[in-house]
Parts: sequence; C-alpha cells; structure tokens
Amino acid sequence: MAPKAAALAGRIGDGFITTSPDEEMIAAFRDAGGGDKPVQVGYKVCWGDDDETCIETVHRIWGNSGLPGELSQIAE
Repeated sequence: MAPKAAALAGRIGDGFITTSPDEEMIAAFRDAGGGDKPVQVGYKVCWGDDDETCIETVHRIWGNSGLPGELSQIAE
C-alpha cells in the first residue's frame, strides 16, 4: 500500500504527508514526480491535565495508528 500511495502522490499530488520519516517512501514520492514538492511528517498528540484520560482518548481515537500497512487504515 505505502509504496503505491507514495508513487501516486508523486505523480498527481501537490505534496506528500506521512506519519513516519521513511526514506524509502519519500524517495518513491520524489522518483515518481514529487521532485521538490513539499513533504511533511507528522504525529498525533493528546494533551491534557489527566494522564489517564489522555491515554484513554488516544486508545479510543487512534488505537490502530501504529499498526503496519493497511491495518492502520481500518476503522472501528
């Protein structure tokens, strides 16, 4: 999934947004036409006064975020 998505973004997208700074995926994007288009790497954060509430929120909203491949795209 990821190499195809990176290549597609390079061909038709305005940029590439990912959740991990994977050199191989960024290279696939660049090689497929991404050239000097922007690349952004981001991650999710939950901030609050109560650690336990934040942890519960993260698990509820982003429970599959760290799973590899297509598993991270499956909704509950």
